[in-house]
Parts: sequence; C-alpha cells; structure tokens
Amino acid sequence: MAGGGSEPAAAEDVLGFMSPMSEASSVSASPGVDGEETDDSHSLSAEIDAALARAGDGAGFLGGKSAKSPAAAKKLSELNFELTLKPEEAILKSEVDKAAFEVQLEHARWMHKQELERERKQSQEALAVLKQEMDRKLLTHYDMAKDLQAMKASLGDFSLSEKNYEELRTRKEEALSLREYVLFRVYEGKKSMQQRLRLLEQEKETAVSEGMQLQLRLERAEAAVKRLEQAKTNSSSDYERLQAESRAQIARLTDELNELQRTRDSVDARGRDLQKMEQTNWRLEDENRQLKENARRSEERETNLKTDNVKLLDIRHDLDLKCTMFSQQELTYQKQITSLETTNEQLRNTTEELERKVTSLQEKKRLLVQQVEATASKDTFDLQERIDAEVNRLRQQMDADTGKIKQNLMELHAKECAILKERLEYIGGEKEKLSEKLIQEEHVKEQLQVALANTRQQLSTEIAELKGVSRLRNFEVEKYSLSYEETLQSLTKASEENGILREKVDLLKKEYYELENRLQKQFAATEAENVSLKEQLKCYTDMERELSGALRDISSHRSDQNPVPSSVEDALILGTTLAGAPSQARKRIQESLVLAQQLQRKGKEVAELKGLLAAEKDRVHQLEKARTLAEQAAEWRDEPRQYLVQTLRDKEAEVIDLKRSQDVLEREYENLKTKHLDLQERSAELETDLKSILTQREQLEYLKAATPDFTGTRGANKLGSTTLSHNATLPPRLAWIDSLRNRADSAGH
Repeated sequence: MAGGGSEPAAAEDVLGFMSPMSEASSVSASPGVDGEETDDSHSLSAEIDAALARAGDGAGFLGGKSAKSPAAAKKLSELNFELTLKPEEAILKSEVDKAAFEVQLEHARWMHKQELERERKQSQEALAVLKQEMDRKLLTHYDMAKDLQAMKASLGDFSLSEKNYEELRTRKEEALSLREYVLFRVYEGKKSMQQRLRLLEQEKETAVSEGMQLQLRLERAEAAVKRLEQAKTNSSSDYERLQAESRAQIARLTDELNELQRTRDSVDARGRDLQKMEQTNWRLEDENRQLKENARRSEERETNLKTDNVKLLDIRHDLDLKCTMFSQQELTYQKQITSLETTNEQLRNTTEELERKVTSLQEKKRLLVQQVEATASKDTFDLQERIDAEVNRLRQQMDADTGKIKQNLMELHAKECAILKERLEYIGGEKEKLSEKLIQEEHVKEQLQVALANTRQQLSTEIAELKGVSRLRNFEVEKYSLSYEETLQSLTKASEENGILREKVDLLKKEYYELENRLQKQFAATEAENVSLKEQLKCYTDMERELSGALRDISSHRSDQNPVPSSVEDALILGTTLAGAPSQARKRIQESLVLAQQLQRKGKEVAELKGLLAAEKDRVHQLEKARTLAEQAAEWRDEPRQYLVQTLRDKEAEVIDLKRSQDVLEREYENLKTKHLDLQERSAELETDLKSILTQREQLEYLKAATPDFTGTRGANKLGSTTLSHNATLPPRLAWIDSLRNRADSAGH
C-alpha cells in the first residue's frame, strides 16, 4: 500500500507538469507552429497517453477493481489528459488579458481626447480665417460704400411716411407728379431692402443655431469620453472581482485536487475553457458595440452630407434666380436707353414741325396778297374808291395784325429755340453720362457673368465631389452592414457554443460528483479490507512463530531448487511425505499445511504485487524521463510555456488587426471631417459672396430706380417746375458702415 500511495502522487505531479505539453500538442495544428514541433508534440503526447493508460490500470487494480474494459481505460486516460491545466497559468493568462484590455481602453481614451483637441483647433482656425476674410471684404467694400453714400447725398431727400405712401399708392401713376413718383418708387425700394434685412437676420439666427448645434456635438463627444472612462473603471472593478472569484475558485479546486488526485485536472481544464469562452464572448460583445457605434456615426455623417447637398442645391437655385434677375435688369436698362433716344428724336421732330409751320404761314401770307391784287384788278371803277378805302383799311389792319403775329411768332420761336437748345444740351450731357454708366454697367455685367460662371463651375465640381463622397459613404455603409451582420452571426454562434459548453460543464460536474462518491466508497472498502487483512496477517505471523524450522523453510526460506508449492495437490504430496513424522507434531503439521496453503496464496499475491510495483517503478522512471524532456522543451521554448506563447501570439495578432482597422477608420473619419470643414468654409464663402452680390444688386436697383427719375426732375427744374431740395437730411456714413460690420460679424458667427 505504500507503493500504491506514492504512485498516484508521482503520477499527479507528472500529469500536472505535462499539461502545457498536452495543450501544445493540441495547438500544434495552428499555422504558427513548425512541422518539427508538431512531430515532437505528437510523440510526447503519445508517450503521455501510454503512461496515463498504465497509471489508470494501476489505479484501478490498487483500488480493488481492475480496469477490465479497454473503453473505460481509454475514457479515464482522456479525462486525465484533458484536465491538466494549472491555476498559476490561468492567473498569468488572466493578468495578460487584463493588461491588454487596459491598454485598449487607454488607447481609445487617448484617441478620443486627440479628436476633441483637433476639432477645437480646427474650429478656432476656421473662425480666425473667416474673420480675416470678412475684414478683408469689408475693407474692399468700404470704397463702394463711400460712393453709394455720395450718390445718396447727391440724390437728395427721399423720405416718405407710411400714411403718405398709402395715399400715393391709391392714386394713379398718371396723376402723380415727378417728385411724388420718385418718392413712391424709393419707398418701395426701401421696403424691399428692409425685407431683405429681415431675411439676413433670419439667416444670422440659423447660423447661430448651427453654432450651438456644433457646441452640443462637442459636449456630447466629451460626455462619450467620460462614459468610456467610467466604463473602463467599471470594467477594471469587474475584472478585479472576477479575478478574486477565479482565485478563490482556483484555491478551492486545488484543495479538491489534493483530495481527489487525477479527477481535478478535468474540472480545471473545463473551467479554463469556460473562462476563455466567456472572455471571447465579452470581447465579441465589445466589438459589436463598437461596430454599432461606427454604423451610427456613419449614418449621422451620411445625413449631414445629404443636408449639405440639399443646401448647396438651394444656393445654386438662388444663384440661377439672381442671374435671371440680372439679365432682366439689363433688358430694362436697354429699354430705358431706347426710350431716351426716342424722346430725343421726338424733340427734334417738334422743332422741325415748328419750322415748317412758320414757312407755311409765310406762304399763306403771300397767297393772300396775290389774291387781293387779282380781285382788285377785276373790280369796276365804281367800286374802286370804296374798295381802295376798304383795302387800305384792311391793309392797315392786316399790317397791324401781321406785325403782332410776327412779333408773337418771333418771341415764341425764340423761346422755343432757347428751350430746345437747353434741352438738347441737357440731353447730350445726360446721354454722355448714360453712355458712361452703360459702359460701367456692361463692365459690371461681364464681371458678374465671370463670377457666375466661376460659381457654377465650383458648384458643379462640389456637386460631383459630393456625389462621389456619397457613393463612397454608401459603399462604406454596405460594408459596415455586412460586417455587422457577420458579427451578429458570430455572436449567435458563440452564444450557442457557450450554451453547449455550459451543458457540457454541467455534465462534467455531475460526472465529477459521481466519481467522487464512487471513489470514496472504493477507498472505504479498500481501507476496511486492508484492516482485516492486516489483522489476519498478524495472526498468521503469530502462528508461524510457533511452527518448526521445517515449516519455516517451506514457507519463507524456499530456494530455487525447492520452490513454493503451486497447488493443493503439491501440498497433499508434501503432507504424505511428512506422515512419518512423530505423532505429537502430526496434528500441528496438518494445521500448518492448511496455513501453508493460505500462505502460498498470499505469497502469490505478494509476488504479483512485487511485479506490479516493478512495472510501476519502470513507468515512474519513464515518466521522469518524459518530465526531463518536457523541462528541456519548456526551457527551449522559454517561459510561460508553449500554449501561453501561442495564445499571446494570437492575441497580439488580433490586437494588430484591431489597430489596423482602427487606423483605417480614424483615417476615414479624419478625411470626412476635413471634407466637412471644407464644405462649411465653402458654404460660408458662398454666403459672404451672395451677401456682397445682394448688396451690389440692391445698389444697382436703387440706382436704376433713381437715375431716370432724377434726370426727369432736372429737366422739369429747367422748365420751371418744382425743384427737389438737396439740403435734406441724409443717414450718417458711420452708422451705415457700422451696420455693414454688424452684418459681416453675424455672418462670420
């Protein structure tokens, strides 16, 4: 029994030491191990299987029941082979996983901080650039503002109340005077400008709301970083709790291993497999959460890009409308020029008609004189005196009338000639001014056409880029959806495998408890049998002390030439040979023969036990050799043994893949972010350009509404009509410049 007690402990040590080699042999099928290592691991695993099979046979014999069926021996050897992990290795593995998880969390927190810092810097730089651009444009438009202020000062007072405007609106345009018509049109222009100012204020409010939304996004990102840090602390506390529980469980299992010998290895191995599956399940859940978050971010980016695209389309539509309005304004200018030319031609025609009237009157006078002379020759002599008197009277009256008519016609002609000359001079000057303005307007029109072409080209390029980006985003969304589905499938598969493994663990626990009860019963039976055998052996030894020297020679000091009897017949032959002994010892000899037979059987059992002990010693020697080989292999492969190295390599490969995927996602995120900032800057530039175009358009409309009326008022002043007061109050220049600056600042914000 001493040999039987030492043998399981030695087998336990050898099995516990050889567990890394068994897992190395199971992992050797992976692509990271060479062919020579797989051959060595297979040979070592075969030797260990044979040793465990022999150990199982010996344990069954020593327990009182030999492993008769080879299936039971094979099952026992497989259980002993699978359950060979050590608690120290599990602790090392858990610490390695904890360090890797902490590194991942620290890296994620650092990346989020870097993203926040980068976003803050980019927003500050974009704001500074926008302020510089607005200042530059304000300075460039300052001269234009001066010119407009001077033009306003030259145009005079065009102020009108709302009540007067309503009165003028109810009246017809033909009934309005020139001043009232000009005031009416100027007031309408002012109302349109006020409406545009309201629209600009609304745009300012929308820009402020967008800035608040950006600030809200930054705050959400900071909250996400805080949540990640909190998740890190929670995961570290959970990990420490799990580590404490695993250590307690490992301590409990080590106690049970000391009590139950080989069966503890199976439970430890299955427990470690379960922990590995739980860790992989947690890792897959974390990856699933990350993929969901990435998919949500990609959807948000896609919606933002769609909204930006819609805004750009609206801006393009507005620019097209403005282009059509500019073309209509050009047509109105051309019509005004043609109307001025027609008025000039009408004035020329009126002068020519007046000249023709004068010549026709002179011709009528001459004809009347001729008619009078003809009629005078045909009259009779009787009426000559009366006719002469009447003729003289008529002549005198006609001379007086013709003198008056000539005088009146000369005065009227002189006045009309003076007026026409003044009008011609004024029209010539206005024509020159209008020609100069027309040239300037054509130049401005060409510039606007060039700017419009540039904006159209920029918008077309931006639309093409946005279409490409949207297509890329669609491809990325499809890729993310496919990866998300794959992760869901893998999660479902892992959950199913986890359930199967839990069922297996429950089954193994049940088998473990059954084996425990069975072994306890076997150990109790063997102990009782050993106690009874020890008592019988003690009685036999006491009886043998009383036997004679001959019986001692037969039982204990038998030589090779005189072996121990091997059967009952040999014992009877020996009894007949001893029948000639003295009568006092005959009864004692017969009793001793029976005892000798029993002792013979015990001798056979002892011989068999000695043979088994020698076989076990040989097996222990072989296992020690295998242990030395395993120690050498472990020293060659460096600590912490091959399976830990392989798992660490796998984990490092997974970490490298995750880092690569994270780098790819970060690069894509940076590209999208830069594109989004570029689009925001371009939209801001387009807004500023549109505002400048709107101001120029308002100035042109103001000039268009004021120029023909102003010329008419000057002509009317020449004719003696009502004069416009040029000394009226004007809006101060500084207030107007401050309003422009406020608009620029609001657009920048």
